[in-house]
Amino acid sequence: GVFPTGPSFASDATMEIYVGSFNDTEPRTAVPNEELNVTVTRPDGTTWTETVTTDSEGAAQTTYDLSNDNQNGTYEVTVELSNTATSATVSPAVGPTVTEAEDDYEEVLVGDQYDVDFLVRSGEFGVSGETVNITVRDPNYDIINTTQVQTSEDGFATINLTPQQMGDYQVTAEVVLSGQSETMNLEVRNATFDRAG
Repeated sequence: GVFPTGPSFASDATMEIYVGSFNDTEPRTAVPNEELNVTVTRPDGTTWTETVTTDSEGAAQTTYDLSNDNQNGTYEVTVELSNTATSATVSPAVGPTVTEAEDDYEEVLVGDQYDVDFLVRSGEFGVSGETVNITVRDPNYDIINTTQVQTSEDGFATINLTPQQMGDYQVTAEVVLSGQSETMNLEVRNATFDRAG
């Protein structure tokens, strides 16, 4: 297996990469002294490879300095058992990434105004002043709004949305620098009132 220490990294960070080897029998056991090739494929397609040897517990570690690349985007980290086709790959993001800041909108109603928030971070910290394009699609999948915003001091990108019809809305935020995006789905309903009789 291959495990970078997080799903995203800052552009100037060092990515710690943990790899391991085990046999597929039951119970699984670690394979010590196994040679593994660790390959990092950058967003531009160029690669860096290092060979590591597992310890007595079948584990090995290496580091990769991202600050030398000056590339934001999705990297691929592949570990391969030397001289075989056995491999595993993960794809961490480097540079500014965006996620939903709130994914639990209790009730979104036609005609009410809502703040829709996304969080932009580089590694574990929010990034201020990052340019984000936010696109809103209505239930017919027509674009009803495209807005470019700068993230706040804490890394939040926010727009106001006042849905005009029932149905599923899609709000997509894209970080201009990295091209990384996230889509949030909002289900909009009509308000209902109970009449006392």
